[in-house]
Amino acid sequence: MTRLIRKYRPGGVVAAKAYRWRRFPSKYTRRHIELLAEVGRAHGWFSGPATVRILKREREQFGKAEYARLAKISVGASVQLTAEHTRPKSGRRVEVDTAQRDQHR
Repeated sequence: MTRLIRKYRPGGVVAAKAYRWRRFPSKYTRRHIELLAEVGRAHGWFSGPATVRILKREREQFGKAEYARLAKISVGASVQLTAEHTRPKSGRRVEVDTAQRDQHR
């Protein structure tokens, strides 16, 4: 409160500062995400660990330079990037009412 009073005294006005959104710098570019999507589509959207193994193999065995950064990606980062940017969105959600669910038990 005293800080605001100190700001008010000299000019008679306290102006709100514009908030600056601070983000971490992006480690993976749009091209990395496209490569990840290509691998996912080509191999049928494998699990995270399988996808990471494929990316490492692309770099180490086949020597593809564009996979250099993706070869070092963690499983969690690959899953998150895939989920956010590349995987096809699922269709509608099917809700089962409790009466139907109890019949199948």
